[in-house]
Amino acid sequence: MSAPSLDIGGGVMVPVESIVCVLGWQEALKCRSNRDLVSSLRARGKVTVLGEREHRSLVICTNEIYLSFLSPATISLRARRL
Repeated sequence: MSAPSLDIGGGVMVPVESIVCVLGWQEALKCRSNRDLVSSLRARGKVTVLGEREHRSLVICTNEIYLSFLSPATISLRARRL
C-alpha cells in the first residue's frame, strides 16, 4: 500500500509523510530564517511555484519547498480528509 499524497494546489501531489510544515506566505516572510531558506533552495532549484496566482502558502517538504496559491487552511482541510 502506498503512502497517501496530498494535493497542495494545481494538481501537484506530495506524499503526506514528506511534508514538514505549511506556513502562510506573508507570515513566513517575516522571519529571516524562512527567507534565507527560500533563497537558498531557490538557488539550488528546489523551489516549485504552483500556478500563476499570488502565493498564499509555503509548503516545506523534506527535499523541496512549494509556493502554493492555496491558503494554509485549505491545505490543512485537504489533509484532514485523507
